[in-house]
Amino acid sequence: MRKIIGIDIGGTSIKADLYDENGKSFQEYREVETHIDDENQSNDILDQVCQLVEDYQQKHVIDGVGISSAGVVDSRQGRIAYAGYTIPGYIGVNFVETIGQRFQLPVAVENDVNSAALGETWLGQAKDLSSVVMITVGTGIGGAIVLDGQIVTGHNFTAGEVGYLPIIVI
Repeated sequence: MRKIIGIDIGGTSIKADLYDENGKSFQEYREVETHIDDENQSNDILDQVCQLVEDYQQKHVIDGVGISSAGVVDSRQGRIAYAGYTIPGYIGVNFVETIGQRFQLPVAVENDVNSAALGETWLGQAKDLSSVVMITVGTGIGGAIVLDGQIVTGHNFTAGEVGYLPIIVI
């Protein structure tokens, strides 16, 4: 049975758990606060994520890491392309390079709402649907589009990101 660490990086906390390849949790949930006022926040987040991976590796043979993150995520390169006010100093952090090399594990990184939408089409309320739109409200507002089972990212990874749309009041 394969064991994959799932990590969610948000504006106020980092959440992690261990899952099998069918999405079943091993009930090893962990949560740590992020420190959005720190100047070195990107280093703090990376250090916290590395510590979580290390903690899980001490108890289990890990087969991979999946990371969902707030902000605009370049999932092809595994890096944060843009982060708003909730995570200042976070742009350019590359999880695939850092965690993959340090722990010798495959790492996938995706936007948090894109990840949630894929999760819903895999195991959740949208599991019988091939195309969905998801809107989330948390520390920020996010959106995702799944079309024929695939995330639509657009050329700059912002397709579906309603939180960055200008609002005109008439």
